[in-house]
Amino acid sequence: MRSLVTLITPVYNGMPYIEAYFKSVRKQTYRPLQFICVNDGSTDTTLPFMESEKERFLEAGIDFLIVDAQHGGQASACNEALPHIRGRYFTWCDADDCLLPESIERKVDFLESHGEYRMVRSNGKVIDGNTGEFLFEGAREEDKVSKDIFEDLFQDFTYCYAGCYLMETALLFESYPERRLPVSHEGQNLQLLLPAASRINNQMTS
Repeated sequence: MRSLVTLITPVYNGMPYIEAYFKSVRKQTYRPLQFICVNDGSTDTTLPFMESEKERFLEAGIDFLIVDAQHGGQASACNEALPHIRGRYFTWCDADDCLLPESIERKVDFLESHGEYRMVRSNGKVIDGNTGEFLFEGAREEDKVSKDIFEDLFQDFTYCYAGCYLMETALLFESYPERRLPVSHEGQNLQLLLPAASRINNQMTS
């Protein structure tokens, strides 16, 4: 039986990008998948749209949970999702992201066939949301072979895009045993990645 993966997404005024993102989640080839979407106090039509999409996710075999919260920023919204995570593996996206169909499946397959690793990442491409024009890739050549990324993340030498990383849920909660991220309006990526990368580095060198 395949391992459950939990995907969480904080959303604040996600229209119109969220529609394309939701389609990319439904097209994921990996199952079982738990999708937790946190409405971070949106003032547009994000929440009604999310509610209208629930049946589509259920028909696609995806467990879809909507959490409605007051506006507090992405890290605060992620905190609303953490108590509901059930997956062995954990990943997260922003509402203006899109995932290629095999994105989650390929990451899980790597971790399940390489037990010495607890976190994996893929490359990411930045696209102009208005024109669809490709702007740049996230990964440099050296990023593709680096195993210890803590220092690079800390010094902003490597990319920390949502949607690119997947980790063992146990690694996340070892980093945050109280299941609460530090709240900041700067986003959630580094809060999720730095402690996990630090633990991996310590495990590799101990």
